[in-house]
Amino acid sequence: MNNEKNTSNPNTKTEEKEYFSLVTWFRERRTTKIVNLFHEHIGKVIDTCYEFDLAMNKITDKNLDENTRVDEAEAAFKRVLIQERSADLIKQSLFKEISRVKLDPKIREDLFKLIYQIDPIANWVKAAAKNALILLELKITFGQDLWGRFRTISEMILSSARLIRKMIDVLGIDDETLLNIRFEVETLEQSTDDLYFSIKKALLTENLSPQTILLAIDMLSDLENAADHAAGSADILYILVMAAR
Repeated sequence: MNNEKNTSNPNTKTEEKEYFSLVTWFRERRTTKIVNLFHEHIGKVIDTCYEFDLAMNKITDKNLDENTRVDEAEAAFKRVLIQERSADLIKQSLFKEISRVKLDPKIREDLFKLIYQIDPIANWVKAAAKNALILLELKITFGQDLWGRFRTISEMILSSARLIRKMIDVLGIDDETLLNIRFEVETLEQSTDDLYFSIKKALLTENLSPQTILLAIDMLSDLENAADHAAGSADILYILVMAAR
């Protein structure tokens, strides 16, 4: 589509719909700095989730002795903080670029909405990593079964973040694929929600110290929030595609 025609003659409903569509904007401007930064940002969010998942895999690795498990998990949790900080810096650059470039107000608003859903995925995973570090540093621990359930949630969040990137990759290109991926994200979020209550019940019924329960439930809530934002990101992408049809 010719963009100049779109902006100089915006009177028909079809042209107005195209002009205000973030889906169309992504399709026609995929080499712009904003879109490149957008992809960099989701990449760093995924890296944040990956390091957390790696830490959870280390802490539950039966082939490692306890000291090695703790040391390698702590190192990965600390890398979560580094990756989240990198995501935050890219987000700030993205905000500046979106504010600087002349954009249709609706497109700018939709971009901000999407970023405000995606970025907290990394923020909440970082919060979970901080709680996990306190658990390890204070040598407060619980059974491998519980750690294993936390690991399952971390795997689901990582999978959801990767699926969000796939949705962004096909935004404006393949609507049906995007809608199918959104269903996968929803399914993962529902599974995470079920596991959340299962873990919460286990934490409250097992013979654990109050400190352990407090930190573990905080970490659990952090991960639940990350999963919710992944699902929220998928919902926004779904709404954008359906509105552009």
